[in-house]
Amino acid sequence: MNQERSTPFWKKIATKTCVIILLGLMLPLSLLLAYSSSRYANYIRDELGQRTISQLQKSEDEIYLIFQRMVNIAGVICNDAEFQRALENEQMSRYEKTLLFDEVVNGIVINNLYDMGGIKITCFDADNNVYANWGTNYNNYQFLFEQPWVQSSIGENGYVQWNMFAPSYVLEENGNTNYVSLAKSLMSPSGGRRLATVIVSLEQDYLSRALRPFFCEPEDAVYICTGDGKIVLGLDGSGSFTQGDITEILREECAAGAGSSIVTLSDRKELLSYYTLSRQFTFNGEVLKVLHLTSYAMLTSDVTRLQTQINTLLIVCVFVLAGVLIWVTNVLTRPIVALSEKMLSYQMEEGVTGLDFTRKDEVGRLNRAFRQMSDTIRSLFEKQKAESEAREKYQYEALRAQVNPHFLFNTLNAIRWMAIIRKADNIVECIDALATMLKYSMSRGGELVTLKDELDNINSYIYIYNCRYGNQFTLETDLDRELLELQVVKFILQPIVENAVIHGFKGSEKQGTIMIYGDVENGVLKLYVEDNGCGLQNGEAEAQSGRKVTGIGIANVDARIKSAYGAQYGLLVYNGAVCGTVAEFTLPVLRQKEEIDAESTGCG
Repeated sequence: MNQERSTPFWKKIATKTCVIILLGLMLPLSLLLAYSSSRYANYIRDELGQRTISQLQKSEDEIYLIFQRMVNIAGVICNDAEFQRALENEQMSRYEKTLLFDEVVNGIVINNLYDMGGIKITCFDADNNVYANWGTNYNNYQFLFEQPWVQSSIGENGYVQWNMFAPSYVLEENGNTNYVSLAKSLMSPSGGRRLATVIVSLEQDYLSRALRPFFCEPEDAVYICTGDGKIVLGLDGSGSFTQGDITEILREECAAGAGSSIVTLSDRKELLSYYTLSRQFTFNGEVLKVLHLTSYAMLTSDVTRLQTQINTLLIVCVFVLAGVLIWVTNVLTRPIVALSEKMLSYQMEEGVTGLDFTRKDEVGRLNRAFRQMSDTIRSLFEKQKAESEAREKYQYEALRAQVNPHFLFNTLNAIRWMAIIRKADNIVECIDALATMLKYSMSRGGELVTLKDELDNINSYIYIYNCRYGNQFTLETDLDRELLELQVVKFILQPIVENAVIHGFKGSEKQGTIMIYGDVENGVLKLYVEDNGCGLQNGEAEAQSGRKVTGIGIANVDARIKSAYGAQYGLLVYNGAVCGTVAEFTLPVLRQKEEIDAESTGCG
């Protein structure tokens, strides 16, 4: 192999790397130090402001998500068909309706539809009977149903009415807890009369806890207030804001629907971000604003300290980089040069030696990849040689295997004629069934056959089995004539039927029935093999999926179908509705015979 000439000094990687870093990094870095002093503080402030606004947007999304969850919970209850029918049924007792209400609420919890933390659900039916997921302690809560916001929901034909941050209506709480509540009335689809009114309430403390994770700092403050400054909900980690401060902020800074600014309160600066809740969420008819206040002094002190640290670090880096640069580039390029020389002189017979394969960096990965490539090339040559030898052996075995089935078939045919001569009709029929199965199996296993041919093979198998065990099994089929002409992969039904015969009735002496039925559903052929046996026990589904009968495992039938037709098709085995086992095939509708590659569709 020809050797390349030595690379000139100015063309080496180390030299180019040094020049690029010196000109492309150190010079701009020096200019950056001067520029960053005047601009970095504003940049950090803007970034922190954007972070605060981003957190505020997340808190806004969280508030609307909580409110939407309350709406969805009310919708689940109002849209439950069984609960609606119970409310319309005047003959059903209150106790039965209470059980249905509890079942709907428990269904929300069990199915993890919505988080029910802090949620109280109250329902008044047309007779003003109360159903609740909290303890009413036999108190009269008629006053809650008579609230104006609850009554207005009746006239809204199922639309939601809100009552924001109102004192608790739970008598035992004595109004010490505030709630966000909504009312939704369920109207009769036929007559338009009210069937029930559902009230969903959320504790204010739960909303407060949901907002705290969105604080940028522990000392942050969040206030939900009306337009005139009345505080409805206050979360103040430092306790440094008064009612007057909030009123002043709303008057001077929050004229728009949303925004951010820096405000000064009592000689201290605060970063203010705010937004307005949707008009459907009001407090006594007034729109609500959410204010988020973060200490600007704390932000600027961190910025100053960070700026000093970064400037110092940049200066040190400028001086250190120049000294380390040459050493680093030489260390990096030496193993690359060694790898390049090895690649130029590579010979497959000699392999790869003289490189450091223990390195943990990218160079080590390149060395190991080069060695792996060499091993792969050698392995491919050896594999190709072994495959060639195996192919010749397989062709010999396949030729020898063809003799045995033909010999057996011819022998059975001779025995059949002997039985005919002796007028042993039952032996003739049994031999005919076995010959049919043998003839069916002699053809190549990967080809397509009609569903009728597959069923004929199953009939022969059941007949032979009944000859051995005294007509213990009955085969029933319910398939249209058009379905019998559809094409399916050969030997996909027999493993399932044989598994039902051998394992489905183990230890049972009752008459076994195997039913095969199906139809075309949404352009897909659905075939079912169902038996009246003992069904699948715990863990038996996995055990039977690996069990092999007729040389083909049940799990392999599913794999064979997926390999032949795609991942959307396959086999599913499960217990029947009453007893026994059901095997459900999902197959494409094939009306024209197609050849399927034997290697891609082979099973077991």
